[in-house]
Amino acid sequence: MIILWNAANIPELSTEELYGMLSNLIGKSDPDLLQEMKEIAQEYILRKNQFFADDKRLVESYNLTNTKEGLHLEVAYRDPD
Repeated sequence: MIILWNAANIPELSTEELYGMLSNLIGKSDPDLLQEMKEIAQEYILRKNQFFADDKRLVESYNLTNTKEGLHLEVAYRDPD
């Protein structure tokens, strides 16, 4: 989902380009899966823009670890400017 967060923050990225990236990640052999991912991507980007419209940071890397206390997420980001 990191690619979708970043895609939501790059207005010049067209929907076609995004779907092309998803297609490259998933592969074209399963059109049903690709269609489902497109729908998930649309919903995710809508929600990102609805709840975090002012957050324009781009995720550069992340690390998710399972600790005794639960999941711990570390994110490295950069400002788009």
